[in-house]
Amino acid sequence: MTGIQCLELKQGSGTHLKEYLLGEHNLDLNIDCEHSWNGRPTCAPPAKDISIEKQIKHPNHDRIRKIHDIAILKLSESVSLSNRAYINTICLPIDMDSKATYSQKKFLITGWGFRENSKKISNVLMKAVVPVQPLSKCKEIFDIKYTTETTSMCAGGESQIDQCNGDSGGPLFCTGKVIKHGRYIQNGIMTHSMRECDSRFVLSGSWYQGLVYNLAECDTGMTIVCNLSNLQA
Repeated sequence: MTGIQCLELKQGSGTHLKEYLLGEHNLDLNIDCEHSWNGRPTCAPPAKDISIEKQIKHPNHDRIRKIHDIAILKLSESVSLSNRAYINTICLPIDMDSKATYSQKKFLITGWGFRENSKKISNVLMKAVVPVQPLSKCKEIFDIKYTTETTSMCAGGESQIDQCNGDSGGPLFCTGKVIKHGRYIQNGIMTHSMRECDSRFVLSGSWYQGLVYNLAECDTGMTIVCNLSNLQA
């Protein structure tokens, strides 16, 4: 999953995202390694580019109103999960226990965005903890008149630790329990920021009300995603 704004590499250019990079951590290295306590390196397999077979965009996306900025990418081949290769899944809030994570006071964000007003993106995947803010704060800052609480979340506002330009489309997530096991649960997608690498507020796109429940129940809304073998671009 990602933001719709990430699918067109430059607005109005007609150039679209064609591949998805899996298993990357340091963009400057062909193989990512870390050293254990005994000094021996533990290395991951090389990152892998996989072509995107189909893009499924939320049908009600509105760039001006900043709502429903969410899309699903169907890859052209199956992916093998591996902690060693930095490739794994994340849970979605489809039940009441995980839905309750909206009451969390802090969320995690990750990305390779621009660092501290630099014009160069980070070469290493970064993470940060951001506080939840009232949606009214985002409405005030972004001058949003139509966004409702059922389609967006607001987080951020701490100088130098929030989303930077280039982080859009990345996850907003927290820790929680799924079937009594601790897991990361993704609660949104980073979509808009106030300014580069300072006190920003991140709007998360329409989430489980309009998408995840339909993945589980195949009822209304984005029913296009219910049959993954017959996705429409």
